[in-house]
Amino acid sequence: MTDTHRVGEVFRAFLLLGLSAFGGPIAHPGDFRSEFVARRGWLDEHAYADLVALCQFLPGPASSQVGFTLLSVWRRPFRVRLRPRRPT
Repeated sequence: MTDTHRVGEVFRAFLLLGLSAFGGPIAHPGDFRSEFVARRGWLDEHAYADLVALCQFLPGPASSQVGFTLLSVWRRPFRVRLRPRRPT
């Protein structure tokens, strides 16, 4: 599977959840769990439970934070570099 295909797969998964997610922020983590843990197997149960617990502890909307963190966990190269590269 190429990187482009993987990015497209992630985009489609989040797009479908965004278009069909009803129930408000309380229901979104359950939808994320069924899609990304049970159906796609991108995370195991323990890792997802830890992620949701961390996001509920932080201030702000937990469902949005879970979504952003899932993207960050799934594809690390999308993260912002905090340190400049060293010259070679």
